[in-house]
Amino acid sequence: MKRQNSRLFLLGILLLGWAVFLWGIQRDLPYEPFIDEPIFVERAIHMAATGDPNPHWFGNPGSTTIYPLAGFYHLWFAATQDGSLFRADPRLAEHFAAQITPYYITGRLLTIAYALLTIALTFALGRRMWGERIGLLAALFLIFYPSLAWYTTVVRTDTSAMFFVALSLWYGLLAADEPRPRHFALAGVSIGLALSSRYLMLPIYAVYLALFAIQIPVWRKQGQFPGALRGFLLGGLLSVLVFALSSPFFFLDFATAWQNLLIEARSVHIGADGKSYLERAYWYLTKAIPQSIYGVQMAALLLAIGWAFWRRQWRVVVLAGFLLVYVALISVPALHWKRWTIQISPVLALLAAYGVDEAAGLLAGRFAPGRYMAFALLLGVAALAQPAFLTGKTVIKLGSTSTRIEARHWIEENLPAHSRVIGELYTAPLQNTSFVVVSQPFLPERPFDFYLSGEFDFVMTSSEISNRFVADPARYAPQLEFYNQLARLPLVAEFAPTAWQGGSTIRIFALEHIP
Repeated sequence: MKRQNSRLFLLGILLLGWAVFLWGIQRDLPYEPFIDEPIFVERAIHMAATGDPNPHWFGNPGSTTIYPLAGFYHLWFAATQDGSLFRADPRLAEHFAAQITPYYITGRLLTIAYALLTIALTFALGRRMWGERIGLLAALFLIFYPSLAWYTTVVRTDTSAMFFVALSLWYGLLAADEPRPRHFALAGVSIGLALSSRYLMLPIYAVYLALFAIQIPVWRKQGQFPGALRGFLLGGLLSVLVFALSSPFFFLDFATAWQNLLIEARSVHIGADGKSYLERAYWYLTKAIPQSIYGVQMAALLLAIGWAFWRRQWRVVVLAGFLLVYVALISVPALHWKRWTIQISPVLALLAAYGVDEAAGLLAGRFAPGRYMAFALLLGVAALAQPAFLTGKTVIKLGSTSTRIEARHWIEENLPAHSRVIGELYTAPLQNTSFVVVSQPFLPERPFDFYLSGEFDFVMTSSEISNRFVADPARYAPQLEFYNQLARLPLVAEFAPTAWQGGSTIRIFALEHIP
């Protein structure tokens, strides 16, 4: 493939990715951000408004999200709201409180930018390892992972970590091929920034070490080993230094950092706990990863790994090893999350694309020599069909009026003003309305009689929460009985999502006071 053509194809893929990721960027704004977003946005706002460089939160640690956002917010406020350019402006916090939407949209654009840069890097990695054809296919695969499409419109650290992992791989390969100090240094910088995005990116060190180890015989023959060793040590040192410089208050405010780490390491979270270490590892390998890339791509990935072992393609084996080491690490925390596979999405896409290419070559060689492109096209379409359909469905849902917003509008129009409403997570956002609103994250945490005490007029439930209890009825029998009791109360309204609408099933019950 000509380089000019590949660049045009890549540009088309990036534009397609931009459209896919941008489609649902509004979500439930201006009413309410997604549940995790204030962690990052509010800390960036505080830093920009006060000049305090300490984020006072180190759960991820998220430095590659929080610090850029603080800078963007400061510059944007200075440029558009007549704010101060050369010092912190407290008015920024007031403006944020009055208009949250532009700040959250800016944060979501940052996560989209990281995702698009990762797509370009995935192409570059595929081209360097196997050629432009596989690079383009891997980049295309990456766009159509539903989990990635969903989280690109959330201000979190998933895409920043994914980007710096891909960048670490890129410079690691460059250093292996051309062991110059600059390449090792940039690999170390990328690793440090990956760790400043998410601590769980530690397994990238295993890739850095493995790529170095497999090149040692080559470097010895070429007389490059002493220089490569110095470069390798330089990169390792820089990775630690860059982490310290990009997340300095992790050390300067370690008491807070330690408390945050303890919270992140908690063992209880409804819907994400209850598994042993081996059960979590098995879940990631047999459910989370396969349900991120789906059947044909998963089969192609396994083919690629097996083929690489058979032909001793050690760089491909290193990528496969990275997946296993990463799963081994993310299985250590007591909680398990499917979104933790997002950070390895480029590696999944690369291996799947390589597997598709090899499968096409094998089929063409055995049954129809010279017809490689026909098999490659057929297998590529098959590999894309299911994830592309589900990604399209996801972004359409994100761009729709969710059941949460639909419920809010109905409540404003139909319930008496100043009604006292209590609701669990993922129900109608009722901020800035006439209603007296109380949030109770999980309704069953309170006894049923509490809701009948006369303090509230209506209660809202969400299937996003109740289904977590339904998934484990033996463990959560009391909570399920609570919802059964609620279901006996007068149902005022119900909002169930359609096949193409976002949100959960929201029910509103009238609370009858029992003296």
